[in-house]
Amino acid sequence: MAGSSAVPAKTTARNMTEGSIARQIILFALPLMLGNVFQMLYNTVDSIVVGNFVGT
Repeated sequence: MAGSSAVPAKTTARNMTEGSIARQIILFALPLMLGNVFQMLYNTVDSIVVGNFVGT
């Protein structure tokens, strides 16, 4: 394509072989734990809402 300026996607790579092991593991696990918390909240609210409508 003539005249198009492609901007490369920004990537964030983390070198997990350097630095504190505990810090690397925590930083790796935080998004996973946050996702699990949101999943538990969704399931709890869904159970409450469905429980209110099933009994009617």
